[in-house]
Order: sequence, then C-alpha cells, then structure tokens
Amino acid sequence: MSATTMPAPPPTARHAAPAGGPAGVPVAVDAVLLALALGIALWPLGDAYAGGRWALAAGVGVLAGGGATLLAARLRWGPVLSVLLLAVAFLVLGPAVAAPHQAIAGVLPGVDAERTLVVGVVESWRTALTLPVPLGAERGELVVPFLVALLGAALAASLAWRSRWPGAAGLAVAGTYVAAAAFGTRDAELPLLRGVLLLVVLLVWSRWRALRHLRASWTRRVLLGTVVLLLAGAVGWAGATLVGERGTREVLRDHVDPPLAEVQFKSPLAAYRSFYKDHKNDVLFTFTDLPAGDVCVRLATMDTFDGIVWNVSATDARTGTSAFGPAPAAEHGDAVGVEVGARGGLWVPTVGRATGATREHDAAPGERRELLLNPGSGALAEYHGSRTGDTYRVDWEPGPLCTNDARAVGADRSVPFTAPPLTIEPLDELTDEWLAGAAAASDYERVVELSAGFADGYFNDGLDPRKFGYSSSGHGAKRLADLAADPARMVGNDEQYAAALAYSVQRLGIPARVVLGFEKVRADGTVTGDDIAAWVEVPFEGHGWMRFDPTPPEDRTPPPQNDSPDEVPQPYVVQPPVLPQEPADVQGVPPEGSGRDADDSIWDLLWRILGWLWLALRVLLVLAPIWGVWLLKRLRRRRRRRAGDPVTRVSGGWRELTDRARDLGVRMPAGATRAEHGRRLAERFPDADTVGLAVAADRHVFGVGQPSRSDVTAFWVDVDTAVRQMRRQTPRWRRALAWASPASLPWRDVVRRVSGRLAGAARRIGIGAAGGRASRKGFLRRRGSSSGDLRAS
Repeated sequence: MSATTMPAPPPTARHAAPAGGPAGVPVAVDAVLLALALGIALWPLGDAYAGGRWALAAGVGVLAGGGATLLAARLRWGPVLSVLLLAVAFLVLGPAVAAPHQAIAGVLPGVDAERTLVVGVVESWRTALTLPVPLGAERGELVVPFLVALLGAALAASLAWRSRWPGAAGLAVAGTYVAAAAFGTRDAELPLLRGVLLLVVLLVWSRWRALRHLRASWTRRVLLGTVVLLLAGAVGWAGATLVGERGTREVLRDHVDPPLAEVQFKSPLAAYRSFYKDHKNDVLFTFTDLPAGDVCVRLATMDTFDGIVWNVSATDARTGTSAFGPAPAAEHGDAVGVEVGARGGLWVPTVGRATGATREHDAAPGERRELLLNPGSGALAEYHGSRTGDTYRVDWEPGPLCTNDARAVGADRSVPFTAPPLTIEPLDELTDEWLAGAAAASDYERVVELSAGFADGYFNDGLDPRKFGYSSSGHGAKRLADLAADPARMVGNDEQYAAALAYSVQRLGIPARVVLGFEKVRADGTVTGDDIAAWVEVPFEGHGWMRFDPTPPEDRTPPPQNDSPDEVPQPYVVQPPVLPQEPADVQGVPPEGSGRDADDSIWDLLWRILGWLWLALRVLLVLAPIWGVWLLKRLRRRRRRRAGDPVTRVSGGWRELTDRARDLGVRMPAGATRAEHGRRLAERFPDADTVGLAVAADRHVFGVGQPSRSDVTAFWVDVDTAVRQMRRQTPRWRRALAWASPASLPWRDVVRRVSGRLAGAARRIGIGAAGGRASRKGFLRRRGSSSGDLRAS
C-alpha cells in the first residue's frame, strides 16, 4: 500500500484535551510556571535587602497579582474593575508584608501603614536607591519588591489568560527581571545563572503551552528541551567564566545622588583654622555621661582627597549606594549626651564609633531635619544642619587603640578607597627617603615611620607670623608640596600634617582617612575651638582602624629664620641686563609626540585591535546558543539542497518547507502525509501554494524514474517562494524569533544516533554481550519496518 493511500489518524486523536484531570489543570500549571519564573526574575532584589522579608513581600505580591487577575478573568471583569481589585489587594495585604513596622500588631492595616503604602508608591523608589544597602523595612523600603511583584504578576497573568498573545507574558516576566536588577546593586551573585534559569523556565512554559493539547508525551519533549537548554546555558556560562572576569554592572542607584550629595558642604578640614581663630574660647559642644579616662571626640571622617581638599565620601565604594542612612534610635543606657553650643552645622560629634542617635531637644522644630549615620565610619550628620541648643543621645562603640600588636599583621587592603588622582613629587620623594633609611618590614612599621618623620617637623598655627614665621592654611597639593620642600624646616599644624600622612599612606596602597575632632574634653564636659585637632586612621587586619598622630607638639615651634635682628647692609651691585629669551615652548620642552618611536604607536594600535577582537570573541561565545541554532539550520539546508540523489533533494526541499513552518510557530502533526501537511499549511498560509508543492513532491518521489535537475531546481525555487509568502503572513515579532527558534532541529534523532553509537561501542567492548543478539535483531527489525521512511517523508 502506498503512502498516499495509507489511512491517516483522525485529527481529533492528536488534538483532544488531555484525559484525566479537571479543566483547571492547565491554568494551575500555567500559574506554577509563571510564579517560578517571576520568583527567578525577582531574585536580583535580594542583593539589596537584608534578611528574607523582601522575599515574603515579593511572594505575596506575585500571589496577589496573579490571583486578582485570575479572579477578574473568571468574573469577566473589565480593566477598571480589575485595577480596582489590584488596588484593594495592595492596600489589604501590603501592611503585613511591606509596612510591618507601621501595621497594627505587625499585620493588620492601620492609618500609618496605609500612609506608608500610598506615599511609598511615589517615594519608596528613591528611598530604596539612596539608602545604604542592605536595606531594611523601617522606612517603607519593602514597598518596592511588593509593588514590582504585584504589577509584574498582574501583567504577566493578564497577557497569559486574557489576551490573544499569551506568549507575550514572557516579555512581562523579562521586564520584571530588568526592573529587579535595576534596583539591585553593582555586584550580583551568579547573574548569568539567573538569566539562564529564567530562560529555561520561560521556554519550558511556552513549550508546555504549545503541547498541552496533544496526547503525545509532551513531558518527555519538555524534559529533553530542558536538558538541551541547560547544556547550552552551561556552555555559555563556562565560556563567560573562562574568557572574562566578573565585573560590576550599572544600576539605577549609580545615577541617583545620595542624601549628603545634595548638601553643598565644604570640607570639614578646610575650616580647621576657623575653629581656633574665630571660636578660640567659645563653647562649641557640651557632653554628659562620658566614659572614664581620656576621651577623643570625633566630628567628621574624611576618606577622599582630590588634590585640593580632603572630604567626606557620600557614596559607599563597595556598592555604589549612599554611605549614610537614617540613624537608628539610641537605646543603650551608656549613651553620651551632646548639646550643641556656639557652632552648629552638618556634623554631630561622637565618642568612638557612633551606632545610633536620637535628638532629644529640637531647637528648630519647624524645619525638616534628619539624623544620618555612616555605619562604616561611625560618623553622625544632621541633614540640613544642627542648631544651637539641639541636644542628642548617641550610642557608641570604642575604637581600637594604636598598639604594637599590629606589627605582625598587614593593613586591611579590602577596605575600598579612592587613590589620590595626582602626585605631589616633593612629598613622595621625602617619604621614599624616610622609608629607604628605615628597617620597616610591615605595613604598621611603615605607617609609624612616616608618622614619626612628620612629627619631627615644627608646629605653627599661623596666628603669629612675626614670631614664628608665616604658615599658610589649607591642605591642597601646593600646600603639601611646600610642607615637604624643606625637610629641615617643615612647618604646619594638624591640618597639614594629617593631610600629608594620609596622602602618603594611600600612595603606598594602604587605606587611610583623616579625622577631625577634639583631643580632650574639659572637666566640665565642654570643648572649645582651641581644642580642635586632626589625626589619621589606618585599618589593620584583626584590629580595625588605628589612630596615628603625625602632628609635632605645640611647643615645638620653628626657630627664627634670621638670628640677628639687624640686617647687614650689602654693597650695591649693578645687575646685568635681562636678555630676551625664546618662547617657553622651545626652551628644552620636546615637541608633542617626541621620544616615542613610530613602532610604539603601531604596537599600541595592534594591541587595541586585539583587545576589540577579544571582546568580540567573548560576546560571540556567550551568544553561541543563539547563533549556533541559526548556523545548524543553514548547514542543514545546504546539505539537503546538495544531496547526490535527486529524490533526496526533493524530499529535503519539502522537509525544509515544513521545518520553516515549525519555526514560524505552526504545529505539524506527526505521522501525517505530505498532502495532509500541505492542507494544514494552506489553512494557516492561504497565499502559499503548499498543496501544490505536496502534490509535486509526491509525484517526484513516488513517480516512475528520477526527477531531472531542472525539476529539482524548480521545486526548490517554489519552496523558497512559499517560505517567503509564509513569512509575509506571520507577525513581525514571530519572524524575528524564527531564525533562532530550535523547534525544527532534530533533537530526538541526534539523541537516538548518539545512544545507538554508545550502545554499539558498549557491545564492542563486551558490555551487554548476553543481550547483544536480541538487540541486533530488534535493530534489524526496526530498519526493515522503516525502509520506506525516506520516500514517505
């Protein structure tokens, strides 16, 4: 019996609804797979949050968004009622998961919780981007994961269950992934793995939707497709790991100014001289409940030097987030009391390292102010400035002392810092000379040696230039160069010496920062402008930040530059005339580009080109699972069109047509004849003459004799024409995805061939000898039963 007369299976046998299980089973599977995909898409938010409260908020948001959308679909509600249902879910479920600190008993809705939710729709985004990570839940930060999950789930569910484009739900999930990553941090854990897992889940879900109405073993197909995708993802992941290091990514918080970045404050160290010059005897702060012993009060911590001033970094170098966040309330009984006196401002003094603070008395109740804390440095700032009469309670932790125990350990270079952007040659030469003449074997000894070298200088506060000479204020590159210009007569005060030591330590690759504060507190708990001081802190492994004071004692004043008060008159000498000089650009200054060989430029260009090629190779390797599919299809088409047997070329042309249809999203029933396939394609693409092509293919394959070369060429031309017409009748987005679609690739044939070869190899080495004869008989029987497969296909 010929292939054209074989009875085809009834169409309903392949497209009947799955037997067993209620009608809600497909929706339940859709919901589970979409929830899994959304969970992976929301994963990047975990990089910015502490604990698991964000996951609870996101999970409830996914369930609320998907459940509200499904309920609206069952009730056939329109968009207005659906949005109102989402709003109700947001306001009812939000207090328990997004505003637990404001909710009644941590669960029930209340006025404060609802206000946090409503205001958080507008302000929580900026709050989540400007506060330091990891984020908490006190200020409505959890509104972001809850709202992103709620909207992402509602949009994905609407597209999957209430639109004509259910496949677009994957785009909603991808958009949720982009939003979550944008609100994450620079450094992410396993970002490529997340992307691969999300792609696998989305493709498994889309494949299941395509096969769920078939009685064929769609489970095996989905599992096989999952294995292939996992292998492709593993290859891409391994390639990316081999060819490139893990880098940071750009997120939204990189483009949002942290709170203190909005304040145009000057460097605290730049105002050093004004403390003892303008407020020498003024009480600046009054302290109560101080710890016993000598106490150093910290006012500001500066960790960046731009060549002009040392300043406070408002951004955390590790994460790119704000270095300052809302200060926790003071809760310990040993908190220190602080009262602001004659000099208010941005910075609030602390003892040791501040861990929390509370404003007990507000001298400006009508102004909107906020206490901010830097958890890394322990610095405390009053947003919009403190006022005279303000009182605070400050929790604190003692800092480590400078001890010789650190000689055996190195500096903690894991602390991020920004190296100075310029060099101060006189200062670099002086510190190199000090270190070269000392037997400093450890980082601690190097810092001690540098501190001792500066301490051998002279102290001059610049208030009496007639007696001690002139000493300019400031600590920019020019002032530090003047400090080191004459090593035998270094003159300055805490401002210059602390700035010089911190610069020199950072030039060694060791983190360092300058601290402005007060060396001592008077017996009555007050400090004045005359008590101002500055010192340097350096971190060491296992010890933390240690204090180093490079400033000479105040009684070590510089000697007069001229011991004789009466100058000896000098005879008048006629000076020679000043001869004109050539322009500056020719006085020993080589022209631009001199000193460089032309070969150097060629090598630089060559290395740059190689770098571009290396980057392109990395990109191609990561995208290999995508362009590899396209390449396999091109090679398959070429093999079919250049086959030696004319009948095989005609059969290959028809298979090319059906494969292109599969890539365009058409489900071709397995086991059907060409005529049945042609009619199926004619229903989907009426402009393409697929029925005529099916008749022509059957005539050439089953007819008498071999088709001529011209007949084969004409058949392939007709196939290409039909494919173009099929593409014209397909949506553009589907056309764009068809070239990389793996739907037409013969994965099962490849697996069967590999399995057969492995079985053959096992038989050759003696494995499975007992069942070898039966396997060979079964193999021959299968070959005999499929001898006409080529001509039937």
